[in-house]
Amino acid sequence: MAATNYTPISLYYSTTASAAPTAGNLTSGELAINITDGKLFYKDNSGVVQTIAYKNTPISTLSGFGTGVATALGINTGSAGAFVVNGGALGTPSSGTLTNATGLPLTSGVTGLLPIANGGTNSSATATAGGVGYGTGTAHAYTAAGTAGQVLTSNGSGAPTWATASGGSGTVTSVGQTFTGGLISVAGSPVTTSGTLALTVAGTSGGIPYFSGASTWASSAALASNALMVGGGAGAAPATVTTGTGVVAALGVNTGSAGAFVVNGGALGTPSSGTVTNLTGTASININGTVGATTPAAGTFTSLQFNSGYGSSATAYGCRAWVNFNGTGTIAIRGSGNVTSITDNGTGDYTVNFTTAMPDANYAFFGTAGRGASNADSLVNENVSTVPTTSAVRFGTTTGAGTLTDMSYVNVSIFR
Repeated sequence: MAATNYTPISLYYSTTASAAPTAGNLTSGELAINITDGKLFYKDNSGVVQTIAYKNTPISTLSGFGTGVATALGINTGSAGAFVVNGGALGTPSSGTLTNATGLPLTSGVTGLLPIANGGTNSSATATAGGVGYGTGTAHAYTAAGTAGQVLTSNGSGAPTWATASGGSGTVTSVGQTFTGGLISVAGSPVTTSGTLALTVAGTSGGIPYFSGASTWASSAALASNALMVGGGAGAAPATVTTGTGVVAALGVNTGSAGAFVVNGGALGTPSSGTVTNLTGTASININGTVGATTPAAGTFTSLQFNSGYGSSATAYGCRAWVNFNGTGTIAIRGSGNVTSITDNGTGDYTVNFTTAMPDANYAFFGTAGRGASNADSLVNENVSTVPTTSAVRFGTTTGAGTLTDMSYVNVSIFR
């Protein structure tokens, strides 16, 4: 219906069914319509008339699609022949290659036999209760069920079968025994009807069996009574060796007891004689002028006594530390014992530092000093302003006039 006071726009049109304009009927950009068919036309840039709209036309009548596409567009999703959409139901495709699928029903959604090469059995055989699966060469199959006590028998490339095992029977006609390698001999072999097999072991009385070869045995000579035995090497017999007097007996004595061997780290007992070359531990030794030692007492080394021709033994007190050094210029120790270093406190002023501390500071200090070729008096004086400690002692070297002076020969000894 035309609006009042407006001029309606009318397209080039036709009322004849199926009529379509020609390229000569239209100019570029001009539209035409068949008002009977409900089709709208235009001429494209190439001068070809194209249909751009239809009135209520079924998709199946459209043209320009691939084979069956227009038909598939008109079928409900999930029905046979319809397109498969993301999330839509899959119908029954007539053919195609399945590359990825989930939720496939194995009982109703799969038909046919899956080949062995594809992981299947290539067979529709049903497993037999009590049967055994086997291969026919092209498919999987199952034997029939056997009965209790039967054994499965191979038939080569054919199907295996069940068979009843026949009971074994027979007669033993001979029993024999042999032994190679020496020492053991066999008598009475073989036994055919009746008899006894006898094995005899032979060797040297008082000897021991040993391997004289990789697979042969032999007997050693008689071993001496209460003697030690040593190996003879490959293929050779072991034998006893001669030991010193009391050696065998000492082996049976507990470590740390009188008469026992002394082992590295073992306790020292009471030796009856010998020479002590190195001794540490807890004991008190009384050297009485003879080679030997009295019975050790428990505890640390509390006293060392000896008799040097004075008629009786007296306690000897050892030097706990000593040092001989050059006190001029840079301090240089010539020799020392239990002294770790010398501290130069100034002219003629030194401190001796002990490696191992003294038990207390009540030790005796003794020292001498000299200036080499000089004949001047030299004295060593303990520094009374700095009291001795368990780890060090301070002293000074002076001339006869009491002047602190560096000395080239300084000797210090500590007794406690």
